[in-house]
Amino acid sequence: GDSLTGGDGTDTLTIVNGGNITSGATGSSIVTKVEALNVFMNGQSSSVDFDKLPDVTGVTVRNIGNNGTSGATAADVTFTLNNLTVAQATAITVLHSTTGNGDVTQTTLNANLKSSSGTSDTVAVTLLDGVNTDGKFNLTLNASGAENLTINNNDSESNIVELGTNSSHTGTITVKGTTAGTVINFDVDTAAGAGTTTGLLRQNVGQGSNGSGAVDVGTLSTQVRIGAATFDASAEAANVIARFNT
Repeated sequence: GDSLTGGDGTDTLTIVNGGNITSGATGSSIVTKVEALNVFMNGQSSSVDFDKLPDVTGVTVRNIGNNGTSGATAADVTFTLNNLTVAQATAITVLHSTTGNGDVTQTTLNANLKSSSGTSDTVAVTLLDGVNTDGKFNLTLNASGAENLTINNNDSESNIVELGTNSSHTGTITVKGTTAGTVINFDVDTAAGAGTTTGLLRQNVGQGSNGSGAVDVGTLSTQVRIGAATFDASAEAANVIARFNT
């Protein structure tokens, strides 16, 4: 089939408007000598097969939803990254969504390894600022088959991260960042709807106000309970909220 070559230098491919890179001989062309990939979606989801992007060394995703009104939401967006190599799986960046699109349900990242047959597979995600006026940024992260997970919390806002594949992460979860005075929260009810409060401290999964006081969610079957052998937040300056299954 056809192929695309980026040539010399550091080249970037940007996918927008529901674009996909599909698998198989009848799917998308192979793209070589492109080192950086951006996937920016406005109300549509995207699936990318990294078998077709063998030279990509880093991928950045962002929900840029807007329905024509400032601060208006568009549809929820899912980024599905398939056949990630070991190096690609640890070079994923998520930028803050546009204003009004920061609910935990509005950005879902599926990071699927090319091979997850090992016992110490790792996915690493870096959170960075994107221009918006929201007070916090939230997302759902699915990394099935990855025993280890790293969150580089390098943005300036508070975050909620729903670990949708929590049961896979049995090795080490590492959380690190330098922004003191913010919160990164993993105590999430996976069944919580958009804009609701969740967890012991009733954190709002969207941009609304948090609930008051504490509520016992110990018997809630859909609450994320981290079962990793090691949870390392020693290099995280933000306040960390997490629930553990011991």
